[in-house]
Amino acid sequence: MNATNEPPLAVEQLCLRRGGQKVVDDVSFTVGTDQVLALLGPSGAGKSSLLLAVAGLLPVASGRVLSEGTDITGMAPHQRPVGMVFQEYALFPHMDVLRNVTYGLHELPADEQRARAARWLDVVGLPLATYGSRDVAALSGGQRQRVAVARALAPQPRLLLLDEPFGALDRQLREELVLETRQLLRVPGGPMAAVVVTHDRDEAFAIGDAVGVMRDGRLLRVDAPGAIWADPRTTWMARFLGHANVLDADGARALGVGDTPLLLPVEHVRARHVATDDGHRVLAVHVRSGLRTATLEMAGQRVTAVVRDAPSDLGPGSMVEVEIDHSAAVPLVDDEA
Repeated sequence: MNATNEPPLAVEQLCLRRGGQKVVDDVSFTVGTDQVLALLGPSGAGKSSLLLAVAGLLPVASGRVLSEGTDITGMAPHQRPVGMVFQEYALFPHMDVLRNVTYGLHELPADEQRARAARWLDVVGLPLATYGSRDVAALSGGQRQRVAVARALAPQPRLLLLDEPFGALDRQLREELVLETRQLLRVPGGPMAAVVVTHDRDEAFAIGDAVGVMRDGRLLRVDAPGAIWADPRTTWMARFLGHANVLDADGARALGVGDTPLLLPVEHVRARHVATDDGHRVLAVHVRSGLRTATLEMAGQRVTAVVRDAPSDLGPGSMVEVEIDHSAAVPLVDDEA
């Protein structure tokens, strides 16, 4: 329990340099007790560098890292109340599962090391009796990820950092482990807070209580996942998150929906098949998560719409009429120059 009422992690105006260039630029945020922050951004945004600095594995040019009010900026990595799961797990291939999990527990008596390992291996679904003596090289990718999480949790850190922990796994396994890891971060005796780095929006939105979006070394925004999705605020953010129908001012005027950049949520743009040439020609049809959408051209703009009441053979070349709910348009600021 946090007796200080200070956040498990506070980053204050952090700057990192590499080769004279800033890779993290004036970043500040806090992660509260029992909170998971997902850091989301494209490759090169500075996410992993920021995480490594919090762990003490990269030097800080300026700024501070605090844990429960204590300045840990100058502490060595092993002195910090932090556990870390790396992208490639960083397990020792010449050790079995048990020795990997107990690696950071050398200061404890042997029986307590084994008890800690048994507890966390059980939590991640790899019982010590079955998996403890197995070589990690013989495990599947998902099993290695679970061992890496157990190893990070065994020292009972106050803060857990995960750097692209699902990146090497196939999509179905990633989705399963995202949910499992989310539950692990709520296990009694586990970390007070966690930061997860990812470039995958679905992962960030599934695992994070809050999502922080980074671009070019700067933290643009930290907010609830639903708030960021519903109101991305800028054209870059909207496109990065995967929204269709992100229009510049000219596109908005051409469609008669406004005079400034905006987002037209796909669910508020509806297409209905027409059997004549009096409509808009379909360029492509997609089915994602059970939702059927059509991409078409309207007033020189590519627009994606939800398909309603259309024949099963609707496809490229078909004609549709489109209804746009203008009231659902979300205003944006053009920040892509």
